Amino acid sequence: MQIPIVLVLWEHPNFGGIKRTIIEDALLGDSNFNHKASSIGVHLGPSAAEVGFTQAVSLFEHPDESGTEVVLIP
Repeated sequence: MQIPIVLVLWEHPNFGGIKRTIIEDALLGDSNFNHKASSIGVHLGPSAAEVGFTQAVSLFEHPDESGTEVVLIP
C-alpha cells in the first residue's frame, strides 16, 4: 500500500484531545469524528518520494464532495 500523504486530525485546538490519523480516502462521519476536528496536520507519508508529484488533501463539507472544499498540502 502506498501512503504518499498523512492527514492527522485532533479534537481540540493546539493538537489536544482525541487524534485520528488518516492515510486513505475516508468519510469522517464513519469514524465518529465528523464535526470534531479543531487542529489539522498534513505530512508527507513514507511513500511520498515514489509518487513523484505533489499530493494534497481535500476536505469537503458534505460526503458527496459538494459544498465548501478546503485543500491542504504538506
